[in-house]
Amino acid sequence: NYIENTYREEGYLNTKVNINTIPVEDTLNNNLVNLIIDIDKGERVKVEEIEITGNEAFSDARIRRAMKNTKQENVFRFWKRSKYIPEDYQQDRQNILNLYKKKGYRDARIVSDTLVKKDEDDIALRLEVEEGNRYYFGDIDFIGNSVYTDAQLQRVLGINKGDVYNGVLLEEQIADPSKPDAKDITN
Repeated sequence: NYIENTYREEGYLNTKVNINTIPVEDTLNNNLVNLIIDIDKGERVKVEEIEITGNEAFSDARIRRAMKNTKQENVFRFWKRSKYIPEDYQQDRQNILNLYKKKGYRDARIVSDTLVKKDEDDIALRLEVEEGNRYYFGDIDFIGNSVYTDAQLQRVLGINKGDVYNGVLLEEQIADPSKPDAKDITN
């Protein structure tokens, strides 16, 4: 299982591993065997198609562009791979949700995702998204600010009433952990 999973992480979903043991003829110790591991990694599985349903705010192409690591086969991408790696695909699912959150769809979620095996070396991914409603910022009140005025904090926050809700930007403007010296509300 460990060997098969190691190859699957690299996009070889059809890896087959056979393990055989051959007893060693040793008169002193009868507990010895030679272990023969035969690995057939097969061909790397490629993503033939990514089908997206339930999306109205963004086109299929825009959602596929948000997927940075998982790409479908395309005649114009002949020099790049369209391999399927489960960990990269999970990150790309999060990238899709971040795309929606940046555009005000904070309730967006992936309802289902299905991996369909087309043939031995090709798969299709089917995603069903539920967008939810688009949100906008309302009144923003600051409570407990004794050092700075509301206007100063509002300038640093950079978000106004009526702006499209952007959860990613809001988190960055409040406290951006990737930039400890950033100009955000926490600092």
